[in-house]
Amino acid sequence: MMKRLQLFLLACFALTLSANAQVRYLDPVFTDVTVQSNEKYGENIQVLTGAPVKVDLRMDVYTPTGDTETLRPVVLLFHTGNFLPAIINGGPFGSKTDSAVVEMCNQFAQRGYVAMGVGYRLGWNPVSSDDNVRRSTILQAAYRGIHDCRAAIRYLKKSVAEDGNPYGIDTSMIVVGGMGTGGYISLGAAFLSDYSEVATLAKFINLSNSQPYVIPQVHGNIDGTNNTFIPIDTMGTMAPFNIANYPTYSSSFSMAFHLGGALGDSSWVNDGEMPVVSIHAPTDPFAPFALGNVIVPTTGEIVIGNAAGGGLVQKRQNAFGNNDIWEQQGFNDPVTLSSNSDMEGLYAFNPLPAKDDTACYPFPGFPATQGLPDAGPWNWYNEATFIATWDIVNPSPPFTGAMQNCSSLQGSDNDPVRSRLFIDTAMQYLAPRIMWATGILPVTNIEDLILGRSLSVFPNPARDMIRIETADLAHPIQQVSIMDLAGRTVSKESNILSDKVTISVSHLPAGIYLLEVAATKGRHTQKIVVE
Repeated sequence: MMKRLQLFLLACFALTLSANAQVRYLDPVFTDVTVQSNEKYGENIQVLTGAPVKVDLRMDVYTPTGDTETLRPVVLLFHTGNFLPAIINGGPFGSKTDSAVVEMCNQFAQRGYVAMGVGYRLGWNPVSSDDNVRRSTILQAAYRGIHDCRAAIRYLKKSVAEDGNPYGIDTSMIVVGGMGTGGYISLGAAFLSDYSEVATLAKFINLSNSQPYVIPQVHGNIDGTNNTFIPIDTMGTMAPFNIANYPTYSSSFSMAFHLGGALGDSSWVNDGEMPVVSIHAPTDPFAPFALGNVIVPTTGEIVIGNAAGGGLVQKRQNAFGNNDIWEQQGFNDPVTLSSNSDMEGLYAFNPLPAKDDTACYPFPGFPATQGLPDAGPWNWYNEATFIATWDIVNPSPPFTGAMQNCSSLQGSDNDPVRSRLFIDTAMQYLAPRIMWATGILPVTNIEDLILGRSLSVFPNPARDMIRIETADLAHPIQQVSIMDLAGRTVSKESNILSDKVTISVSHLPAGIYLLEVAATKGRHTQKIVVE
């Protein structure tokens, strides 16, 4: 109860003093963001070139500049890239510094969250002619990604318990999200809770030896909290293959979301799961929107069959009532209403029409195409940098950087303005749902937040009088109360029924107070200062 009260006061204190009040965690209330790059959150074994190598696990931490609060919700965001580094995966994306990751982390921090762009282990064999090799290595890569996600969560809990909370976070309010490939990680971390969910499904069994593709004694248990070893020579020398990071801490978190990507199997969604938001295109050509195949964009190969995209995940989530915390709020804001879905937690967007790539292919023997639907319209990149980097890494490839850039542009206008608009939409859909799922604000309905956005309170600080106005003429101000920080009412006016009211504060001692405004629909509380 005390922590909830602290968070409530925190949210009130963080409101800006602009003409229309902004609500922390819902609206951008900070202008500048501070980034701590490459913070180490663990170490583990990566298999990128065939030989297992121990690598540091690192993340970039985004915080609101000048914010003094030390109990903030945290969002972990995982990038796309097909579990391979950029360029090696044939495209421009595959890093915690991808433009979309940076933009989204900045927007979370501007709203008052601590956001973390998380790097994770990469590596699998997409070009093997053996279907078992392709399937096993990508599943193992996804399994390692889930381990890294859970290790990052445990690291944060360890940092609070043992290191003095260096990031100023509340580990009871952790949200995990991912874009594209990162969506496989966030969904897997949310729903994969028992090894039997992997070991008993035929599609996760190696047909050549009837063994599961993932074995706890080799690849680690479901949380990655056991140390495992493999032989590296004929003498029986053993080397680490999974390193347990902070195994005494919990891997639990409050909520997940994904922009694209899919879940390994719909059977992983059961009654009592955490609330999840899916932002997905029904025309996604690589990850199924409902039930279908996962296809590697750069090779066209099918690596997982009967995977569950956002549409199927949310069908099961809603059937079990797992998203009822949002359903009960009855969201009817413009962004919610713009979704092509009537299921709570699912934002199904229509991407732009497939791009005509004819003008992009002046190369002999390289056919022009109509392009593919844009499944990740939030992504954009610097084409000149990609082309130059490609030509340095591949000085004599079958395709030049310019040709590969054409391939990467299939279905996309690569427009940062358009991409940011998609991210803006995603944030407006996510922000209120995060607030309810994590318990940031103990408000009872969406009208409370809508009222807060429509109010103007000035001057603040005040000496003699304070003026309160609402832009929502359909729901006038009904009552205004002023309370001290102990919760005692020191001033109250009722039966106002007007869109504006002036309240005297000249009789109050100088200090900080809480102003509570009740309209005919909604209630709002914020800090005022009396001089």
